Amino acid sequence: MKYLIFMASIAVFFSACVNNTSSQQNSVVASTSESETSTEVSNYVLANIVDSIISANPDYLNNDIKQKKVAGQIQSAVLSAIQNDHSILTEIPLSFAMMMQKGNKYIIKFELSNIGKNGTRISDKYDIYFNVFTEMSEEEASELIEKHKYHLTFESISDVNNKLVLPSGRTFTDDPNIYKTSVDEYVNVCPGAFLLKDVKFSEI
Repeated sequence: MKYLIFMASIAVFFSACVNNTSSQQNSVVASTSESETSTEVSNYVLANIVDSIISANPDYLNNDIKQKKVAGQIQSAVLSAIQNDHSILTEIPLSFAMMMQKGNKYIIKFELSNIGKNGTRISDKYDIYFNVFTEMSEEEASELIEKHKYHLTFESISDVNNKLVLPSGRTFTDDPNIYKTSVDEYVNVCPGAFLLKDVKFSEI
């Protein structure tokens, strides 16, 4: 039983680029009092990068092959842009989601999500969402408040795939994804998950 609970917590902790349509349907994001209208969405560089790639590939939803190809292009372009200019990620408000102890440190998960009153929209064309992971000392991690939003500064960034070692000793992967179902108002875009080093945070 303890093993099953642990594995369930792992799945929740690391979930990111998966089909979240059912969550969106059941969330309070449908309430206009808690969701942002398109006129309230700021002009984020990351959203412009996504839009430029999708605009250049009008057939991106034709089949799984094209979706994976365009999702990969988005991940590569977003990661390269942030590596050259950290402010592209720093300007986006990210919510502190969860932490998991690993030895004398903690794996920290921040997220950009459109869901619920704590969600943040960075595009009026797409539902863009992703997770950001880092490791912190116990002292640093103790300063974080769940569901509060932060701006992050950092020394380096990479995609998370096979670079984040879990408490079990295994590595974590999270591939980019792009899709739209019959119930989605917007195209869902996840550029993958990112791993940050030497993170400093400031609460919004």
